[in-house]
Amino acid sequence: IVELAEPLSNRDAQEEAIVELAVQKSLQVPVLIVMKDSDSVQRLAASLRERLVESGLLPYVGAEETSVVELLHNPRDPFDFVHRVELATEPLPEHLFEPPVGTIIGDFDGKYVEALREDDVGLKKASSGSEEEFDNFEVGDAESPFQMLRAPRRKSAAPDRPQQQWRITVATAEGGRGHDYRVTDPAVDEHGGLMLILSWVPWSEREWIQFLGRTARQDHCGQYAVLLNGEEENVKAALAQRLPGESPVRCILRKGDQDTAQTLQGKGSEIKKGRLMHKFTSRYWTLHKVDRTSKNQDWEWKRLCENYLEQNTDQIQQTFCSVIVPPKALILGFAKINPETPTRPGLSEWVCRSCGTVNIFPSPGADQQMPTVRCGHCGVTSD
Repeated sequence: IVELAEPLSNRDAQEEAIVELAVQKSLQVPVLIVMKDSDSVQRLAASLRERLVESGLLPYVGAEETSVVELLHNPRDPFDFVHRVELATEPLPEHLFEPPVGTIIGDFDGKYVEALREDDVGLKKASSGSEEEFDNFEVGDAESPFQMLRAPRRKSAAPDRPQQQWRITVATAEGGRGHDYRVTDPAVDEHGGLMLILSWVPWSEREWIQFLGRTARQDHCGQYAVLLNGEEENVKAALAQRLPGESPVRCILRKGDQDTAQTLQGKGSEIKKGRLMHKFTSRYWTLHKVDRTSKNQDWEWKRLCENYLEQNTDQIQQTFCSVIVPPKALILGFAKINPETPTRPGLSEWVCRSCGTVNIFPSPGADQQMPTVRCGHCGVTSD
């Protein structure tokens, strides 16, 4: 576990530290990086590719596209995301490490590459010319039919220089939860398991646990690092209330829990109304599915759904009972939320003899008998 005692000074410093750690770890284990948004994913992926090329860890031009995976949702091809998740924990294919000399590999500056050769000068390409001219190529020779593709692959001639062995995957929160990054190579466990690098901490403890669950899966080893940007507003806000000895991660999670609890406390009335409407929705659709609601009742139900937040729970209950559910369809009483609230004209009350609950229901017409009422609390009937 790598968790810096203090966040890094700014975004550039944070991303530099992430790139450095990811590149080093990719020599031994797969790496998964979780960024905040798609722009951050693309920016960091470009920095990773550039660093891999500069450090000589890649075999030839173009290999960096395979070595770094951008795990972003593609609405045109949903299966592409799943495929990239599978690629995340697969080692780089062996053919990346030996460039195919003399093989056409694509278009470069408008000309097809007809020959490739790598030596202590670097990787060269030819679109025409003899083998002798190819051998005698020198950098800066404007008249030569050859061009330099990149600098030498290795900075030293040591044959045992390390190279990237595992892919680096960069994802948003979507890739940081709910996906199974399978690691089956025992060598990965020997080096600590899949490396998870987190660039931010969510407000939710539950989401944080989801992030950590991407590594150390199925009895395998796992490791993670937390590298934060000290300029982010949520980091600043959390650290302003930091307790003595508290880590940045724990501080942010605690602040998130407090803010969420405060928000929910202020929404207590709305939550109660929502729960009541959820209950009424079930009753309404039960009647509606068997064609026991009229067009007028359907319209009144829609109006109630649109305006219920402007009413209190007593008003919601009595509107539903008197307007939406017809008397002939009502056999269940509605347990009155507040017995002290005056009952609206057109509704009757019945006190359950078993539990004492005050039930309300549509009053029968002058020529109708009192219906049998089932208590909305305990289920006992009035007859």
